[in-house]
Amino acid sequence: MPDQIGLLATNIALLRSRANRFAYVGMAIAVAAVLVATAITAYMAEGNIGFAALLAAQASSPALWLLDILPFAYAFWGQYSAVLLAREAGSLIERETEDLRARQELLEAKNIQHSAMDDLTGLAGRALFLDVTQDALETRGRSADRVGVLVVDLRDFKGINAALGLSNGDRVLRAVARRLREAAGDSARVARLGGDRFALLQAGLTSRDGLVLLAKRVERAMEAPIIVGNQTLSLSLTAGAAMTPDDGRDAEALLNCAELAMDDAKQQGTPLSFYAAMRARKAVSGGVSDELRAAIEQNQLTLYAQPIVEAESRQIRSVETLLRWEHPQRGMIMPGEFIARAERSGLIMDLTRWVLRRSLQLAKELQRVGQSLDVSINISARSMLDPHLPDMLRDLIAEIQIHPERLILEIVEDTAMSDRVSTQHVITQLAGLGVQISIDDFGTGYSQLASLQRLPVNEIKIDRSFVADLFASEADVTLMEATINMGRALGLRIVGEGVEDEQHAQRLTELGCHCLQGFHVARPMPSSELLSWMERWKLYGGASDAADEELRAV
Repeated sequence: MPDQIGLLATNIALLRSRANRFAYVGMAIAVAAVLVATAITAYMAEGNIGFAALLAAQASSPALWLLDILPFAYAFWGQYSAVLLAREAGSLIERETEDLRARQELLEAKNIQHSAMDDLTGLAGRALFLDVTQDALETRGRSADRVGVLVVDLRDFKGINAALGLSNGDRVLRAVARRLREAAGDSARVARLGGDRFALLQAGLTSRDGLVLLAKRVERAMEAPIIVGNQTLSLSLTAGAAMTPDDGRDAEALLNCAELAMDDAKQQGTPLSFYAAMRARKAVSGGVSDELRAAIEQNQLTLYAQPIVEAESRQIRSVETLLRWEHPQRGMIMPGEFIARAERSGLIMDLTRWVLRRSLQLAKELQRVGQSLDVSINISARSMLDPHLPDMLRDLIAEIQIHPERLILEIVEDTAMSDRVSTQHVITQLAGLGVQISIDDFGTGYSQLASLQRLPVNEIKIDRSFVADLFASEADVTLMEATINMGRALGLRIVGEGVEDEQHAQRLTELGCHCLQGFHVARPMPSSELLSWMERWKLYGGASDAADEELRAV
């Protein structure tokens, strides 16, 4: 707008300059005309054009009097035109300024509205959502009512985009936006924060139950599949929630806390996480993380071992190493109590390195005393997603100088099959080192044996829950037999876990299991006691009826 006003003022100044120039030219012509007329009159009267003759001509000729007025008329006209133009110019500039200002304000209002709304979904954008949230906070003031924010994120939306394309991904987002609007109704405001992340604002809450109900409405709204082209998609959301006054007293803080809670829900694998609960949990786990870090540094960790025997001969074939934490105050702590916290705190790779090193050292020690046994190690889900795991293992194998084929890495079935791209890449790299790959807890996940052909797998371990139900019905036996037969057909070694008695051991052997593991063979023991246990096992010939209960309790 300033440029346009400046151009208008410049044009008016040019007009004034031109009017003045015309006045000056006219005045010059008038003066010249007066001089010429006076000279002619003097010459005709006196016969010369001397100064006296010119004065006499001026004094005696009324016509020259009128002509003398002409230069002054031109001068007056020039000044009058300039003043008139200046006045009109001021009015014109004022009118144009107001008009341009109004047009600019309208344009700015449209731009603000355009930037505040999300073009794809028609929902409010992040900036507008923050403004509305701040208005809600200020309106509530000191009221006892609370304001809550729910942030939701689509699970695996990147996979949908990759599989269906960006245009179909946009259709999914529009469908999700419609469902969120319906779920919110008149009680909540919905916005798209960006990507596949949305936010809902609800005021007038008295407790967190209101946000829980809103989250359930959102969850129900997403239950029906979304049809995109010829694809039917089942979508699910992860949600994080935050409320005033504890989680924030302004819009930015409240939204930030809700987003942090949503990220926490993703990490925890839960559909909904409240920021307050997350903060309390992390305060506790932070202390545990410090203790766990100290446990690694102060050698409070202990490696346990559980033997695995061949089903037919009952000869010891391998040992599975297990981690225990001997806490100075709380005593023995099992992995289930601290592995998840280690994953969340970033200590899991330190634990993995510790277990790998001790397990490889155990394999080296067994080799030194003439016991060439495989050593099996459990690898956590988070460690399997770490691209540095293969390099870490390669360095440890070179450092300890052990044959890599003596090492078996156990990966839980869900971990091996859930994230095909990243996990398969790590598994392939690990197998490339020469180590064996085992699928642990087989049967608890969703994979099929045939799908394992795409992975460099050497072994499957049938989950203890299936072994325990072996005698429950003929259907269980048929399922177990089919699993074992298919595994053998694929060239896989089959290990039955959770073998509690001789009856189960015999039945698994008859069905074709290669190896057995469980309390019937041996309970987990400190790795330092493994060699003495092996001597006793050999002494009894590996026969279950030859070993007493005291032996099995070792």
